[in-house]
Amino acid sequence: MIYTKACNRLGDYIAGVCCKGVKIMRSSDELKKEWLKDEKFAEAYDLKRPLRIFIRAIKTARVEKGLSQKDLAGAIGTSQPVITRIEAGKQNISYEMTSKLSDTFGLRLYIFATSEEALTLPKELCDRLRKTTGTDESGEISDIVSSMLKSRLKIEKEVGKNLEF
Repeated sequence: MIYTKACNRLGDYIAGVCCKGVKIMRSSDELKKEWLKDEKFAEAYDLKRPLRIFIRAIKTARVEKGLSQKDLAGAIGTSQPVITRIEAGKQNISYEMTSKLSDTFGLRLYIFATSEEALTLPKELCDRLRKTTGTDESGEISDIVSSMLKSRLKIEKEVGKNLEF
């Protein structure tokens, strides 16, 4: 469909007007899926993946610690609207800001270039995995993976459906 005016975000839905003036509603996931078909958009979106992962980690840590955006802003010396824009992916973040955010939650900040994918696990799960290397007759690794998935689902419910926006 061709839009005659820019779309406006309304909650989880995108409202737009097609060329015939008919209002339509589509979920943001549907719209993202459509936009990702465009090669230039997909390339730009993929380039921002590390930033989306960082933002997701910060937002998750904030929610887990029970901090509001205002609390976090006060802790790092900025304003709540800046935190809102960062979490929405609408704020450019300097190295200094990424460092402050990471330090606030006791997170390690790694910046590296690689063609490999990375999987991050909570420290306690990594420790448990290290202890169970070799054979897993007890089913410990299955328990760890199950714990990790349950933790992820809990965080998704608290943070929102789309952890990557």
